[in-house]
Parts: sequence; C-alpha cells; structure tokens
Amino acid sequence: MQQQEPDNIKLAVLEEKVFNMVEVISKLDDTIEKLSDLSLNVSKMLAVHEEKLDFAKESAAETARELDE
Repeated sequence: MQQQEPDNIKLAVLEEKVFNMVEVISKLDDTIEKLSDLSLNVSKMLAVHEEKLDFAKESAAETARELDE
C-alpha cells in the first residue's frame, strides 16, 4: 500500500509534465507555421523589389542611351 502512493505521485508528476510538453509542442507548431508564412511573404517581397530594380536599371540604361544620342 505504501508503494502505491509514491507511484501515484510519480504518475501525477509525469502526467503534468506530458501536459506541459503538449502545450509547448502546440506553441512550437504555431510558431513554425507563422515563420513559414513570414518566409513566404519575404520571398514575395524580395521578388517584387528585384523586378523594380531590374526596371530601374533598364530605365537608367535607356536614359543614358537617349542622352548619348
């Protein structure tokens, strides 16, 4: 009978630790999802900026050609 009480205490402690781990894992999943969304948005933003830079370079080159003429 005395052995059961320490076992019950150990079980309760383990259950609490598992519950806490489940919460942490859930938060990590949410964070990973948010980071993935952020990464995708940054990639899109960089692509747009690259297009703008290319357009600006072409425009500057065309302006330079027109000035030379």
